[in-house]
Amino acid sequence: MPFNSIGYQTAGFGNYDDNGNAVAIQDDSKIVVAGETSTGTDFDIAVMRFNADGSVDETFANNGRATVNLGHLYDTGKSVAIQDDGKIVVAGSFLSVGYGFKMCAVRFNSDGTLDNTFASNGVDSIVAGSGSCQANAVALQDDGKIVLAGSSTDGYNLDFTIVRLNADGSLDNNFGTGGIEIFSIANADDYANGVAIQNDGKIVATGKSGNNPDVAVIRLNEDGTPDNSFSSDGKLTTNVNGNDNSFAVTIQSDDKIVVCGEAYDGVTYDISVLRYTSSGGLDISFSGDGKATFAIGSTYEGGYDVEIQQDGKILVCGKTATTSAADTVALIRLKAYGTLDAGFGSNGKVSTDIAGYGDASFGMALQDDGNIVLAGFSNNGVNNDFLVLRYVAGLGVGITQPDIENVSLRLYPNPVTDQ
Repeated sequence: MPFNSIGYQTAGFGNYDDNGNAVAIQDDSKIVVAGETSTGTDFDIAVMRFNADGSVDETFANNGRATVNLGHLYDTGKSVAIQDDGKIVVAGSFLSVGYGFKMCAVRFNSDGTLDNTFASNGVDSIVAGSGSCQANAVALQDDGKIVLAGSSTDGYNLDFTIVRLNADGSLDNNFGTGGIEIFSIANADDYANGVAIQNDGKIVATGKSGNNPDVAVIRLNEDGTPDNSFSSDGKLTTNVNGNDNSFAVTIQSDDKIVVCGEAYDGVTYDISVLRYTSSGGLDISFSGDGKATFAIGSTYEGGYDVEIQQDGKILVCGKTATTSAADTVALIRLKAYGTLDAGFGSNGKVSTDIAGYGDASFGMALQDDGNIVLAGFSNNGVNNDFLVLRYVAGLGVGITQPDIENVSLRLYPNPVTDQ
């Protein structure tokens, strides 16, 4: 089924900036994007649902759009996950004057209304640490429990913070201390940006650590204690180029851990990808030393989400600028051993410019048929709108009007947006 006839869709909530930060795909192939929308005076949590053909699903909430105003200056949804029962969980934060950020989790029914059986009328606000705290990622356990990852302050520095909620939104007292585990890595700020759950129930989180930051990864046992079988103490840091960050993590079928982010060498930021063994060491079968960086064409580019295809190839999405112009959506594919897949896009790289004023992708999900769905924002010259793109890995670059029913086109191994 062609996706909005041109391979992408942009849609807004009003007359101000709307940013998509994460994407998930329902069992019925509908696409859920979470982020934030500006009212002109503040930002609210925003969720939009799209049909499989790329059109906005007007059966969801208010003409396809749901917003949550927590009564603060800045409410944002950073991550989204779909429960087995179709309910939608969004993790994020809110900022209030004089109190800093607080974590929040919001759950929607499948029709886009708030789920009143979850926490307080569908909204759970969480205080961790001694001050400001934020949730940047969410993952769902098989038993229905909800894991949030982010950061909280001890009054001096920020630390990795993992929170586990019961299915009803209450803190899980069987995890950490009262449902919260705070994890200091360096005597400096530590941020968790991504989280994943292994098949054995252990929790892996990634982000950055230190004043001159390195990529950081931690692994916790199911009860929230550090997993000492992982890098001897449950935590590790990796220097890539001197100023590094990771934004997302996924677990391969062989239990190896893949993270993506950005690496700064003092001149440019590049997309970075690292792979670790299940015991916490860099996987030297990946790019020779377990870490790789990639440039598409700009002085600032980063990888914000990572997925593993069924054939073991690695996809990373983000942003780049191929010239001095505004950012564009970036997508790369790596072979399982860490080199760019020359049969994908232009030598493993794809850059998609939507309107010429600035685009980026922050979330990615794979459909059952292998199609690649990205979400982010696109600037139309006035403000940002939600952006959803779909790529078909079998079509060739340069085909402006591909007939996706024509089998001969699928002989081309390169992707274009699904038109």
